[in-house]
This record gives sequence, structure tokens and C-alpha cells, in this order.
Amino acid sequence: MARDTTDFRPIEGVDELVAYLAAGNKPRDQWRIGTEHEKFPFYVDGNAPVPYGGERGIRAILEGMQQKLGWDPIIDDGRIIGLV
Repeated sequence: MARDTTDFRPIEGVDELVAYLAAGNKPRDQWRIGTEHEKFPFYVDGNAPVPYGGERGIRAILEGMQQKLGWDPIIDDGRIIGLV
């Protein structure tokens, strides 16, 4: 169930929905436990949300962490959106 799926037909029944979801399953021996952690940053001065761009933005933060920590970037539509 990758994001690059090109079949945009509407699902027309429960069996079709179950089959679609089951297609994304991994075998039990490949199951892993993971977490997703999100924080929403705000500037201390004024409590404004931090924008994506700019020298004090999300992109700059992620790029700085990538350089300092050696993590791999998650890229979406040419933009860094996370690190792994």
C-alpha cells in the first residue's frame, strides 16, 4: 500500500476493502514495534508557530540535525519532512 498507488477506483464492498488492507500485511516473523513522535514547535518570543522555511524554520532544524547526527532524510515532493 505504497503512496505511489495508481488504482484510484472506489472500493465497492467490505471484501474488497479487507483484501486491500490485507495486501499491506507483513508475515508475522517480520512484525516490528515502532513509534511515531511528533512535536509542534512554537517560538518562545510571541508563541508563533515555526514555519517550514527560513533560517529558523523546520527545514533548517531538520537539515541541522541531519548534519550533526548523521540521520537519513525523509523527502516528500523535494522537501525534507523527517529523519530516520
